[in-house]
Amino acid sequence: MAKLNVLVADDATFIRDLIRRGLTAAIPDVTVHEAYNGRQAQEILLKKPVDIILCDWEMPEVDGYEVISWMRADERFRKLPFIMVTSRGEKTHVVSAMRVGIDAYIVKPFTIDILMHKIQETLARYGRNLAEELKIPPSPVVSSDAVAILTGNYRKDRDKDAKKTNSPCNQLVKANAQLRYSGRVERCLVQKIDLHGAWVVIPRRDGCPVLMEHVVFALSLPAIQIKDINAVVNTVEPLEVRDNICFVRIVLRFVDEDPKKLETLSHIINALS
Repeated sequence: MAKLNVLVADDATFIRDLIRRGLTAAIPDVTVHEAYNGRQAQEILLKKPVDIILCDWEMPEVDGYEVISWMRADERFRKLPFIMVTSRGEKTHVVSAMRVGIDAYIVKPFTIDILMHKIQETLARYGRNLAEELKIPPSPVVSSDAVAILTGNYRKDRDKDAKKTNSPCNQLVKANAQLRYSGRVERCLVQKIDLHGAWVVIPRRDGCPVLMEHVVFALSLPAIQIKDINAVVNTVEPLEVRDNICFVRIVLRFVDEDPKKLETLSHIINALS
């Protein structure tokens, strides 16, 4: 059976543990190498087989930017898949990392689902299909129910057990959400939400938000609403085409520090849970 060798470089022990536990639970045959900093990551790359590296940006001695720069300058590692996993979400850092040769960028905090999706997506560009090689399901994407709701074709009774489930669509269909960007206002469906951010689905008409773009998010229920939550775009992923319209999932990271907004958001999350 094929194996997957992953190198996780991060000076935070709990992040390495989180990734290791998530990967070992999701992938049947995976080996996770761990490095405390970039220098240890370089030593492991020189000694052990690695199929993909998940690397923090800020680390002691040698940081993530130095690691990727060193790798892309070395013929042995020039084509090794590299995902930057970091809390530094500023656009300038993303652009710098992209220019030096990273394959993907994930901003903390993140979920294992997001991480697995990025790993499978990145390796696919290098010709590896983890779903086939390691007999694991494709990385999860937003349910097509999201598109059905936005197009008006969703039926709450489509599932005989709908009243017994707590799926995001069943819970959030009653919420009214909007996303404002580039002078536009777009109705959206919220698939997941917490105090750190949200997964939303919108139709991609003449365009959609781009990576690290600033957007404004609003969400309301019959008895409570929150307006103008400032957020940045972490990822933009295509979903499906319905009625000649392409729908995309956007992962937002909230950057608003207004305590009143956060308090209202927590009330909305509790109401939807």
